Amino acid sequence: FNKIEPIASRVPYMVTPGNHEFWYNFSAYKARFNMPGSDGMGEGGSGDSMFYKWAINAGSTAISFLACDSESIIDTANFAQFGSGQLDWMQTELANVPT
Repeated sequence: FNKIEPIASRVPYMVTPGNHEFWYNFSAYKARFNMPGSDGMGEGGSGDSMFYKWAINAGSTAISFLACDSESIIDTANFAQFGSGQLDWMQTELANVPT
């Protein structure tokens, strides 16, 4: 993180968990990143810090972004609970997109 600090301290960026975080119960990811979500870790958005949605306004157009966690949905005894919650959340978010 030291190498990207000059940029990361001025330009916001969004992250999602990766395969390295899986083996350590996502503890380092959760400690370092506060993404938007309804779990109180980040402001605005929906979902939780592992998967989330945020939106920006670009003139008269609202643009929504969904960030998905592909790692914690692996079917294991320790992490299986994340999969169905994320899928339910995503289906709800996509159903609410204006067409």
